[in-house]
Amino acid sequence: MNLSFEKLSLEHKYPVMEIYNYYIEHTFAAFPGTKLPSNFYEKILEDIKDYPAYAVKLDDKIVGFCYLCSYKNYKTLRETAEVICYLSYDAKGKGIGYNCLKKLEDDAREMGLKNLIALLSTKNKISTKFYYKYGFKSCGIIQNIVKKFDTEFGIIILKKTL
Repeated sequence: MNLSFEKLSLEHKYPVMEIYNYYIEHTFAAFPGTKLPSNFYEKILEDIKDYPAYAVKLDDKIVGFCYLCSYKNYKTLRETAEVICYLSYDAKGKGIGYNCLKKLEDDAREMGLKNLIALLSTKNKISTKFYYKYGFKSCGIIQNIVKKFDTEFGIIILKKTL
């Protein structure tokens, strides 16, 4: 398995949006209710401009993306970042998620960050279990604030202190 990380850039736009839109259209893991246009990718790049962000490649094929971003954009929260990680369905179960999280945690420490936050759907049991496995703790659940596919669900807030 030849796993590599490339700094996220415009050249990754279409594969990243394809992966993200899969989760939007078919799962509860991504909160938007409808497929996003490819130009939404520019907003992602703007949101992550001061943070580590990667296209995840397995044997030269993009199989995911991961990044850190500001949590709430307040200077008082500058030691905290949100973790975002999406892998294509065929890339799951191969240890790639762990490698993404480890890389982002190492980058976060280098940046002087002290806390990582993950905001997950209460319907996303697989990702919740994954983050628990790697040291994230639940800080609470906001019940029934998302409605997608005619189903109400909540957001679980997870935190890891570095």
